[in-house]
Amino acid sequence: MRFEIVRIRKLAYTSLCYEPLHPEEIKAKRKNDWAKKTPEERQLANKNVTVWHQEHPEKTNDWHYGWEKKNPEKRMRSVKKYRSSPRGIVAGRRKTKRHMHLVRAGGLLDLVLFYQKCERLDWHCQLCGKILDESTATVDHIVPVSKGGTNDIENLQPLCLKCNAKKGNRPMSLYVTGNNEGGLNG
Repeated sequence: MRFEIVRIRKLAYTSLCYEPLHPEEIKAKRKNDWAKKTPEERQLANKNVTVWHQEHPEKTNDWHYGWEKKNPEKRMRSVKKYRSSPRGIVAGRRKTKRHMHLVRAGGLLDLVLFYQKCERLDWHCQLCGKILDESTATVDHIVPVSKGGTNDIENLQPLCLKCNAKKGNRPMSLYVTGNNEGGLNG
C-alpha cells in the first residue's frame, strides 16, 4: 500500500513517530485541495497529467492494466455501466456491424491485389468503359456482401463512382441483364 501523506504524532517515550494516513483521509485531503484550486489551476493540473501520460505510455499502461487485474469487479461494473449508456449501446451496435461485415465478407480488402486487377483490366470501368485511375476507381463487389459475396479478389471489380452508385447492392448478373427485380433502371 502506498502512503503519500504522513501525520506526525508526539509520544511520551520518543520525540516523534510517523504514522501513515488512512486511504480515506488521503482522498478527503486531495478532494479538499482540489476544491481550493481556481479553474485555471485545475486546467493546468489536468494538462500536466495528460502530458505526463503521453510522455510515459509504458508506465500508464502498466498502471492501467495492473489496476484492471487488481479490481476485476470494479472494471466489470464500469464496462456494464458504459454498455448500458446510450453511447455504449451505439458503439456496441457499430462494433457488431463492422465485425459481422468482416465475417460475411471473409476478411479485409487487399488494395494491392485490387490495383493489380485494375492493371489487368486496363483501368476501365467495367460498366461504362470510362478510363479510371487510383483516385477515381471504386471497389465494387460483383456479388454484394449483403447478398452473400466476399472480399475475394475474384468478386471485386473497378467501377467509376457513378456506375457503382447506380448499381448499388444489386448483383452484377441482374444489373447487366437488365432484370428489374432489384429496381434497376426503374
